[in-house]
Amino acid sequence: FATATRSGVVPLDPFIIKEDIRRVRARADYVAVSFHWSIENSQDVHPADQAFARDIIDAGADLVLGHHPHVPRGLEVYNGKVIFYSLGNLIFGHSHTYWMDNYVARVTLTGNGISKVEVIPVSGTGSALAQPSVLRGAAARTLLEDIKARSAKLDTGIDIEGDIGVVTLDRAERAGTGPAGPQTRP
Repeated sequence: FATATRSGVVPLDPFIIKEDIRRVRARADYVAVSFHWSIENSQDVHPADQAFARDIIDAGADLVLGHHPHVPRGLEVYNGKVIFYSLGNLIFGHSHTYWMDNYVARVTLTGNGISKVEVIPVSGTGSALAQPSVLRGAAARTLLEDIKARSAKLDTGIDIEGDIGVVTLDRAERAGTGPAGPQTRP
């Protein structure tokens, strides 16, 4: 684990993480938290992970970036903030037949908060995992439809525009003045 004199990781302890968020919140425009977490090779979001991520957003984080499962999962807009439950793999030195294509995310940050998320499909099967490329056409559409369906289960809509997925957060969502509960675009 990280210490005052040694780099490392923070334990996955909500008390410690929330304290860190409180310490930096006033000094940062945005707070992004990255978690190496959850069940490997499962595309399902475990309810405990969802509760944990939402708790971290409620503590002041703007963005949660999940990784470790090795497969992509849906994303969620919660109270105008964004939770990526797993982007999947980006680059890896080996592959398994059950691993699949993945995505990277482009998040548009403004003075009012996160305004847009773009889901950009990248190759991730077989040897493509060692040198990924942006997916186009049918391969991109297949991954985007899967991420769209998984995100819909998290009450988050994704529009597919060409070869990318787009989530647009409106001004009320970014300001936190929208209706209670998950904030989504239909």
